[in-house]
Amino acid sequence: MSNRPSPFFILGAGFGVDAGKIVGPINAESIYIGKYQFNCTYPLVRDLPRICFPDETQVVQVAEVENRLGDAIENGNNDPIERLCNELTKADYYLAPALVGRPMLQNPYSQFFADFQSSSFATYNYDSFVEFALFKAGRWSPHDGYGVEVAVDSGITTATAKVKDSSSLVLHLHGTYLVYSYKFTFGVPDRNGVQWMKRFDNSRFAFDPLSLGYLFSPFERFMA
Repeated sequence: MSNRPSPFFILGAGFGVDAGKIVGPINAESIYIGKYQFNCTYPLVRDLPRICFPDETQVVQVAEVENRLGDAIENGNNDPIERLCNELTKADYYLAPALVGRPMLQNPYSQFFADFQSSSFATYNYDSFVEFALFKAGRWSPHDGYGVEVAVDSGITTATAKVKDSSSLVLHLHGTYLVYSYKFTFGVPDRNGVQWMKRFDNSRFAFDPLSLGYLFSPFERFMA
């Protein structure tokens, strides 16, 4: 038996490039148009001008996207980054369960995580593909799996269930839309019914999985 340490992986946007192709057309149903098919992919950098700035009369160049996103956020315009988040959440919702949730067929993604049972991962991506794969394998939990302490709500249905500690970490180098920071909270009402605000010297973090439906069931949105 080998005693070599497990490799630590650094993942970029190319990690999910084949996910949509492997899953293939997705069958869906709408109350407006009935049953239909569509293709879903994880967006790459080259897709961001189209996704984030679809209404620009002059095409935004790939090299400009990061600065343009920063300018938009600074000016209070969250529409471009919200468009990107919508694409990522759609890809997570439709592709991740098919590949690493309960895959019908073996695929390179499920095999990859099975082959490296003790590895941890750093990713430049905002999506939750990696932590979902490890969550389904019982190797990751949001309260400690991001490398920092994250407040979680496991819901009333799991009052007797024990939240497992993570054996693998997922470090989001650019952040993730499933975690938000907060610097204050409100305590329970006092005898006069007043909830006093409590401030923290440093930001704290909370888990918010509901943008993906219930992929991380039974965890729910933690209301700080």
